[in-house]
Amino acid sequence: LLYQESEANRRNTLYTDISNYIRQAAAQFISGELDPETDYESYLNTLKQMKLEELIQIEQAAYDRMY
Repeated sequence: LLYQESEANRRNTLYTDISNYIRQAAAQFISGELDPETDYESYLNTLKQMKLEELIQIEQAAYDRMY
């Protein structure tokens, strides 16, 4: 995908932080450190606070420009 300069800068920041958090949380869910029954809502709320929706919008805009 091709990003506008402002999108690319924002995307890089968001993507790095969010992907690191997802990898860390996945390892914690797998190891049992986090419980899917009790910790999943907190996981989703953290992703929301980290602006996952904004990252998705940036990705969608770049995708839309291609097609």
